Amino acid sequence: MTIHDDHLHLRPHVAPTPPHELAPLLKAAGAAGFAPGIREHPPLPGPYRIGPHSDYDYAMREHEVERFFDLFVAAGRPVGFEFDYIAGFEEEQKNILDDMTARAQSKGVPVSGVIGSVHFLPGDIVDVEYEKSGLQTVMWDLDENVFRRHLKNRGAARMIRDYFGAQRELIGMKTFDVLGHIELIRKFDTKDSNGDSIYFADVEDLYMELARGVIELLAESPMALEINTAGMFAKLGRPYISQELLNYAVEAGVPTCYGSDSHLPERVGAGWDIVARMLERAGRERLVTFDNRKMIEYSWVK
Repeated sequence: MTIHDDHLHLRPHVAPTPPHELAPLLKAAGAAGFAPGIREHPPLPGPYRIGPHSDYDYAMREHEVERFFDLFVAAGRPVGFEFDYIAGFEEEQKNILDDMTARAQSKGVPVSGVIGSVHFLPGDIVDVEYEKSGLQTVMWDLDENVFRRHLKNRGAARMIRDYFGAQRELIGMKTFDVLGHIELIRKFDTKDSNGDSIYFADVEDLYMELARGVIELLAESPMALEINTAGMFAKLGRPYISQELLNYAVEAGVPTCYGSDSHLPERVGAGWDIVARMLERAGRERLVTFDNRKMIEYSWVK
């Protein structure tokens, strides 16, 4: 039995961004016994190619694309992407995906799967140290101080409506294979002495209503839902999907895949033991992976 970790990156989020490195990750995945699914950030839409390195401090730069694909040519491995949904740039994102797919195919590199995620939300607070040229969005999840200021500016109810609304729009694009980390919005969340969320306690009912609505929409789509364990290493301290929401997704018949969202080779397969217990509780014995963007079921049970 081989488990597919279908959310792996080739470099950490640090500035300046280092070169992509595939070999260390493949070595770590082999040693840990996981099938690696690369899901790297492609270049952003043109107006977002800003900052000292024209990458918003994290995304792939145009001059890196050829070397990036050459890594996969040399390794004989498929490639995959994580697209950051940005409202108003849907057509450009589709064009970027088409371009990246064509460039991969020209080199004989298959595209395994594509995750759609929400990292940008409507807002006008300062989230970076450089000029944003009028962009009315906020990258809210890389710095808790930015998150707090955005939450204060927007309000909890409006912020979660923005977040889950963007996920609905992402699904509606009919472009991606997987919805990534459905509860990333809770990255910096933790519980107070009463066991309540320090950020969303007053909107928990609305939060669950909106999250369930996204899952219901996924059930009507050909997409899968990711069980992402990166939240275990954030303040949240658990995967970016609760047991309750996973149970709801299973009951709704939504396919699920596993991803560690690793940005370091030593994190490949991180949190799988927790995911296995969650799947047992939810009564799900099969996960999905992707090959040439086709969903493939497999049993994770020994």
